[in-house]
Amino acid sequence: LELIHLDRANIEHVPQDLCLKAQNLKTLRLRSNKLQELPDLTHCKFLQQLDVGLNDLIELPGRPFQTLGKLQDLLLDRNEIKYLSAELFTGLQNLQILDLEKNNITGIHEDAFLPLNNLKDLNVGQNHFSVLPYQGLKTIIELKAHNNPALK
Repeated sequence: LELIHLDRANIEHVPQDLCLKAQNLKTLRLRSNKLQELPDLTHCKFLQQLDVGLNDLIELPGRPFQTLGKLQDLLLDRNEIKYLSAELFTGLQNLQILDLEKNNITGIHEDAFLPLNNLKDLNVGQNHFSVLPYQGLKTIIELKAHNNPALK
């Protein structure tokens, strides 16, 4: 099993053993559900695309992506995420696309983007942060930070 696509399925929880049962998973799409927390992705070592946009995520504690070294696309848009911590993106050295549009981000740690050595496309539009850290954004080709009224 390499692809799971469960958009608009009213899912509130993902089984904790999902990645143990689907260790070759490359694409996980859980867009437009009711998730309040990320599933345990520890054993999804081959995951390349993760889409959890349009859910109810508020916090992303710890290092939820640290074993996802092959991940290239991370879509977290249209949630309720408030803060991006220093360790949040640890392990995502191959990430190329990060979509955080239309959350409630009010703060971003200055080192939040440091692990993202290959990031090409960053969308942080329609949030509420006042400072966008530049550390870790040296490979960016496209940066979208529109409609952030507090951004200086």
